[in-house]
Amino acid sequence: MGTPKTSLEEKPCKNCSIPYPPKSSTSKFCSDACRREFTLKDGKELGKDYLICQICNRATSNITGIHMKTYHPEWTPNKYRETFPGLPVIAPSALEKITAGSKKAGARMREPEHRKRMSESLKGENNPMHRSNTSDDFRKSISPFSPEFYLKKDPSISLEEATRLANEKKDSVEIVSWTKKEYWMGKGYSEEESIKIVSEKQSTFSKDKCIEKHGEEEGMKVWLARQEKWAKSYKKSNYSKASQKLFSELYPLVAERYKNIYFATLNENKVIEDTGRNHEYRLRLDKKIILPDFYVEDTKRIIEFDGIYWHDYKRRNLPENLKRELERDAEMIKCGYMILRITELEWENDPQKTIQKCLDFLSE
Repeated sequence: MGTPKTSLEEKPCKNCSIPYPPKSSTSKFCSDACRREFTLKDGKELGKDYLICQICNRATSNITGIHMKTYHPEWTPNKYRETFPGLPVIAPSALEKITAGSKKAGARMREPEHRKRMSESLKGENNPMHRSNTSDDFRKSISPFSPEFYLKKDPSISLEEATRLANEKKDSVEIVSWTKKEYWMGKGYSEEESIKIVSEKQSTFSKDKCIEKHGEEEGMKVWLARQEKWAKSYKKSNYSKASQKLFSELYPLVAERYKNIYFATLNENKVIEDTGRNHEYRLRLDKKIILPDFYVEDTKRIIEFDGIYWHDYKRRNLPENLKRELERDAEMIKCGYMILRITELEWENDPQKTIQKCLDFLSE
């Protein structure tokens, strides 16, 4: 028979000084938490290397990190800051390490090999947020630019209030598209490198690229299919208010004569709205998809409104603008459509004369 074990006498914890029954003669701490806290404070400086949590009086380098999740799951970082205003939540030395780690990770992310590898690994259905892996409702629920985000966050608010919050968020954030050099400059690239990246990305799905890859006939089919898909999902309000004023006055004068009339603010129910959605007709030609400003399908007649901003003398006379506009008109005429161009200046100078001009054109 072995000698029975004798229980060790209680002794004070080296960290919190509270007596506890040790499990062995070498034990120094009453818990793993006290052992970690002592290690954190040993030879360190309060306020620089560690802070004291105002909730539990424990030492930690980051109050709102793992410490809060472990010991105070009912708290949030915002709640802590509001309850103890002015007090730091991350020790300066810990913040320096986090910042250094972020810079190192950022440099790594900018390496071409890493970017290419990550891009390949997240393409298509491998992307966790791909349409095949998530629903429209879910994607909306995690976007602060969508009313669904605010309805999920607070089910008691109305749809109108959620929409207001979403619109405020859109207005407060300047979204820089990857098609702008500023987007890539913000990621650490030089201006010259950023311009090159944008140029390369914009040319990855050009008409020429499609033809080069698939041949003349099949390439045009692929190109037009993509353009049509883009046109159908295009909802941006890029039309001028002046044009819509003209078309809204013109529409009642011709609505009884023609069944199928389309312009930006005329919705599917033939009601003029101000939601900002673009209801222009997506017209498929032989070589492109266009959005006519005012289109009468019954007679294949189109009225194009040349606003001052996009069609002023300097802009319109840029070689690339003129070429693009002439090619567009030529393509429409070739496909059997008739076009009337109205300038914003003539509309402002004589609205009645401009409306009559449109009526004459539509009734020819």
